[in-house]
Amino acid sequence: MASTARTPETTIVESTTTQSRWLGSIGDGILAGVAMGVVMAFAMPEMLDEAIPALYGQEGALVGVTAHLAHAAVFGLLFAAIVRFGNLSRYTDDVTTSTALGLAYGLVLWILAASVVMPAWLDAMNVAGAPAIPTFDTMSLLGHAVFGVVLGALYPYLKRY
Repeated sequence: MASTARTPETTIVESTTTQSRWLGSIGDGILAGVAMGVVMAFAMPEMLDEAIPALYGQEGALVGVTAHLAHAAVFGLLFAAIVRFGNLSRYTDDVTTSTALGLAYGLVLWILAASVVMPAWLDAMNVAGAPAIPTFDTMSLLGHAVFGVVLGALYPYLKRY
């Protein structure tokens, strides 16, 4: 009978693999954020130039893009945590179902983060012309759908490493 006891070496390998997956989920979030950013740059450039920087009391596209990608990294990590701890890993074994899961996640982000939290945050920052709560913008829906699709499509590859 073979032993399956953990050794210090297997613990290090497992720890490194787990750490790589979490870091990879941040990278996947950033890549998905870049894809969403392209949609935003063409369909709603004011989000990157004005609205996102205003969340932090700032101005300008550089701040907007930087903050957007930071948000994307956090949301990529959150997706991985939901998949792992929400017992959803079985839905990420192939690209098709993982992409569908990512799309659903993007839609939830659109409803919660973009349509409720962001307008409330802008209002709390006393931004002139802050949108109503909730704000269900179709271009924002498109951007969040792209984010979710890319994030979901990348996730199965992350699981392999």
